[in-house]
Amino acid sequence: MAAATAVAAALTHSEDTLHGLKVHRFVEPGSGASAVVFEHGATIASYKDKNGVERLYVSPTAVYNGVKAIRGGIPVVFPQFGPDGPLPNHGFARTSTWAFSGVEGDTAVFTLVDSEETRALWDHPFKLELRLRLQPDGFRTELRVDNPAGSSGAFSFQALLHTYHAVPDASSMRVRGLEGVRFLDKLKGGEEQEPGGAPIVIDKEVDSIYLRAAEGVDGSSLGAVEFDAGRTIVRVGASAGIGREGSPAQHEVVVWNAWVDKSKRLGDLPDDGYLSYVCVEPGRVAGRQSLEPAQTFVLTQSVSYAARAGE
Repeated sequence: MAAATAVAAALTHSEDTLHGLKVHRFVEPGSGASAVVFEHGATIASYKDKNGVERLYVSPTAVYNGVKAIRGGIPVVFPQFGPDGPLPNHGFARTSTWAFSGVEGDTAVFTLVDSEETRALWDHPFKLELRLRLQPDGFRTELRVDNPAGSSGAFSFQALLHTYHAVPDASSMRVRGLEGVRFLDKLKGGEEQEPGGAPIVIDKEVDSIYLRAAEGVDGSSLGAVEFDAGRTIVRVGASAGIGREGSPAQHEVVVWNAWVDKSKRLGDLPDDGYLSYVCVEPGRVAGRQSLEPAQTFVLTQSVSYAARAGE
């Protein structure tokens, strides 16, 4: 007799309005883990684990006007990272209205395709798909970038999952697992820095791009990146590839915290908001990724939460 194949239970789904904007709520029926996703930017604004603990940070002074990006959660950065280029800061995906495409088992799917508005900014056909899979003690996100078959040629882009992880006190935490990894310091004009031998200390503004090459990359290539959120260890894994089951592609991880002075300059973040989050962000941002017609680039983020030993 053939072995039975486990089938993931379908997420429960409901629609709602939050801060005047349309949201989709999802619950993993086996554990009660849940998520809230805005259609504005396909911003994942909440993930609560099986114990109901909120694991993402959203600024209490975030702006919900349907124009500005929501400060916190997981904004989608595409097709430009940062302000250095012809497009708005971090591109247009995080401020566009995405379509909810449905639930596929334990995964919610949102899509964004090119339009007159996007073509006015970036004249390429494309399709983005954001896939969110809920688990009792974590979640998995996939950002798929499609260059449609039949398009006139290749395009190049940058992409990032700008994840704001909630922490009790950023000033007392350490980000581990990037020791010995080369990085670009955006606070020093993007200059490449020598790898450090110690965990990253959040005691000042941090804005660094840690470099990973395609060679030898697998789904756990960044699985060792971790930090403490109170009594919980947060582990972040990332991978990137060309094709849905294709070859590994170069990717990076950004570590960011605005710290004191920049928090005061950001109108949608409290002056002391920097203490409540750290951004650990998988992406393709050191350079640009080229994509030929009929190709798909897939950026994956896996986040898990586990109690510290002895807790």
